[in-house]
Amino acid sequence: MFSIGGNKIIKNIMEYVDDEYSSQAIQIDGKWGSGKTYYILNKVIPEIEKALKVQKDSQIVYISIYGLNSLDEISKRIFFTLYGQQSTGKIEDILGKVGKHKMGLIAGKTVVSLIAQYLNLDNLKIDFQKFIAVSRLILIVDDIERSNIEINELFGFFCLLCEHGKSKIILITNQEEMRHKDEYGKLKEKIIGVSMQYEVDFQNTYCEIVKNMYSKKYYYSVLDKNASEAFRLFSSFDHLNIRTLLFALSKFDYIVRSTIEDGIDFSDRYYHRIYSEIFNYTVFVAIVIKKEGVAPLWESDNEIDFVNTNISETNT
Repeated sequence: MFSIGGNKIIKNIMEYVDDEYSSQAIQIDGKWGSGKTYYILNKVIPEIEKALKVQKDSQIVYISIYGLNSLDEISKRIFFTLYGQQSTGKIEDILGKVGKHKMGLIAGKTVVSLIAQYLNLDNLKIDFQKFIAVSRLILIVDDIERSNIEINELFGFFCLLCEHGKSKIILITNQEEMRHKDEYGKLKEKIIGVSMQYEVDFQNTYCEIVKNMYSKKYYYSVLDKNASEAFRLFSSFDHLNIRTLLFALSKFDYIVRSTIEDGIDFSDRYYHRIYSEIFNYTVFVAIVIKKEGVAPLWESDNEIDFVNTNISETNT
């Protein structure tokens, strides 16, 4: 496995997607909270979708298999991700829309027949031949180590899709938390062709998240101008964790909304300074909670204890 930056990972993925002869999966590995999922959803998938605009025969699907117990559940998740499980949620209604669905077939007759083996849909008498055929599926599977499926069964399913379904499979993992590591190590050589270590660009990711999610908030300037201090705090705890960052931002939003009215001018030096201090302390408390499980003690009855209380009580 080699460690590379985000842009290089995208380049390697695009080369893999375009390689018609590859019959193995590729892997992106990283610690929990490192921002892998955010990176995949906000960087990788948009790049693949751009390419698919001129490749009408392909379809990309992202699924998490966190807590799934069988290949049947995975197959259903793939199927319903493609054709949507909103509306009534009844499979008959969903299948009725399949022929008109703009995404087309899961990935051609071969992949459909393979996935159909794991779907208990026999009583519905589905005629998969009527589906609009596309040549391949680009399947991104997250949380491999958090599924309850035996690794040999799981990898056998992926191998089947890669070798016989001509699918492209991108596995998102945290190898440190993988169960049955010895068995995983042996199977990995057969199914995974290239393995890349994801290293988070924390500062850039912070700026992107703040801009994308909070740019319209009246306190946006506080988040924007305290980016360096937030990075310093996360670095000082050796905790460059995107999940904790999102947690801290959501709690700061709650604190602001609970303590101040809309319309306050945060360009005012007084308010900006006060809420900058609150934000930085919120980040500090969030990191301690996520690393140690408890909020730091505040020995006085100062109002700042409101931060401790409201973050720790909503630690989800």
